[in-house]
Amino acid sequence: MLDAFRRELLNDAELGLGNAVYVNAYRIAGLIPGSLSLILADTLPWNIVFIITALFMLPGIVMSLMVQEPHRAMPPKTLREAVVEPFHEFINRQGLNNALLILAFLFFYKLGDSMCTALATPFYLDMGFSKTQIGLIAKNAGLWPA
Repeated sequence: MLDAFRRELLNDAELGLGNAVYVNAYRIAGLIPGSLSLILADTLPWNIVFIITALFMLPGIVMSLMVQEPHRAMPPKTLREAVVEPFHEFINRQGLNNALLILAFLFFYKLGDSMCTALATPFYLDMGFSKTQIGLIAKNAGLWPA
């Protein structure tokens, strides 16, 4: 959804810079729940950590309420036109076997990374590292080299 909005909002000359800003903002935004929350959890109770982390959502919520839809294309008039027909066209164009193969690839492509990421923090905790150490080192290690 955000990719489509960015594509409609930016012209061709701005698209490269827009994509670079988006990717870097996405990576930095991951530090809030991944790093800051772990660091705070060493000194604060989890319910307070969740509230602080949730407060970081406020700028995004305010921005999404303030931004206007670009008026370049005709919006779909029905839910069927917006969801069912494009999916039906995708299956008809690719054939059911190819469509299922593409959907399976999309599902499994990042599954290993997601599982590894989800299991990394419990692994570090079992090894005896503190939440602050994990938040400062492990959660930042992948961001800054990229």
